[in-house]
Amino acid sequence: MPGSPPAYSENTPFQAAEWLNAHPEFSGPLWAELAFSSYLAFATPQRPVWIYPRMETFPTAQWQQYLRINAATEGWQQALAAEGVCLVLADPHEQSDLVAALAVSTAWQLVYSDDAAVIYSCR
Repeated sequence: MPGSPPAYSENTPFQAAEWLNAHPEFSGPLWAELAFSSYLAFATPQRPVWIYPRMETFPTAQWQQYLRINAATEGWQQALAAEGVCLVLADPHEQSDLVAALAVSTAWQLVYSDDAAVIYSCR
């Protein structure tokens, strides 16, 4: 439709989604940056995303957990563990606090990186 915003942006994680599809050994729910999650639900349908932008679909407590994890505030690792999440796809530009916390955590390892996204897995 003329005048509509583009369906994808320069930071859509195309290559990260391809990598996820090629690596089914990294299983379980995927915690992803909110703007990425709608695309990932489409591009990686076999892999459940932990949350996506349909606000009414998820309880308030889950949104609060998303904010805690996204900001890497106290308890973020415990929140992921409680949800059984062992895979995080983050935007290194928009989520620098979370990416920095993942990078120094002994519980997480970097398994994928490009200009648009990083993926960390539980050790």
